[in-house]
Amino acid sequence: KLGDRKHRTPWGHQTEAVELMNLRGGNFLCAPVGMGKTYIVAATLARMQSLGCLPRRVYMTLPASALSSVAVELRAFGLPVAVLKLGGALVVPKGVPTVKSPPPFHVTLVEHDTMRLKAARAALESHALDFVFVCDEVHKAMNKT
Repeated sequence: KLGDRKHRTPWGHQTEAVELMNLRGGNFLCAPVGMGKTYIVAATLARMQSLGCLPRRVYMTLPASALSSVAVELRAFGLPVAVLKLGGALVVPKGVPTVKSPPPFHVTLVEHDTMRLKAARAALESHALDFVFVCDEVHKAMNKT
């Protein structure tokens, strides 16, 4: 059963998506704005954690504008959150620690522009065999053509 600290009842498509995502090794989730994609990702990660199959590290790259709302959503599912900060003027949500190296058993939020830094790439590569990677708003992370 899906559940968060806000006691929300998931929509049918959210429950179905979490079930499907837990059955597959790789997923691409696409849905219109407001359909609960972040809820689906958070619920999937929380389910993996409860089953003991969440890797030691989870990286979630996202636009800076989404840091606060995504951190709140992940925490609603009891997932510990940190923000990878390797420089720059990144505004970090209140109460969310910043780190230079991703801690184990946290969802480490990485702003899209930070992902372009060699240090971020090195951090991911050092844990390549044991992590989950989530790219929120993938269209914003792609290079301009």
